[in-house]
Amino acid sequence: NMDILSTGYFLVSREAFRLFRAQKIGGNVVFVASKNGLAASPNAAAYCTAKAAEIHLARCLALEGAEAQIRVNVVNPDAVLR
Repeated sequence: NMDILSTGYFLVSREAFRLFRAQKIGGNVVFVASKNGLAASPNAAAYCTAKAAEIHLARCLALEGAEAQIRVNVVNPDAVLR
């Protein structure tokens, strides 16, 4: 869970940044995280940690991409109920 969530966002972002920089037109990256990246939940340590890492990765990438006009944002939805 932790490896898939954290590593997946890193790898996809790396390739997106390469493409955006090569095209020299900027771009947008949107992560879909969770409220659990900001607040802990019982019995969900790996998930909460992975989502927190995702949010912080987005913060770092936003700073790194700003000069190349690459924006990085995070959506943090709560539970979805019917």
